[in-house]
Amino acid sequence: MRLRRVTPSELEAMERQVLEAASRLADADVDVIGYGCTTGSLFRGVGHDREIVSKIEEETGIKAVATAGAVVDALRALNVNRVCVA
Repeated sequence: MRLRRVTPSELEAMERQVLEAASRLADADVDVIGYGCTTGSLFRGVGHDREIVSKIEEETGIKAVATAGAVVDALRALNVNRVCVA
């Protein structure tokens, strides 16, 4: 998937390629498919990452993960309550 610039229209164009790209990855008999664009998984608002993951899983039958949700899940698993970014 291509992302030339980080703009809403470019993110939308990239998103239109998600299912085709996921299907190609599924052909490699992978165990999980990762959507690795944090901005792309959040630009439509809270929960958009879960929508993308659901679409990938429905299309391929393979477990999927997106960066935004994976970070939140990891922080919860580690019982992290306060985060500071410098």
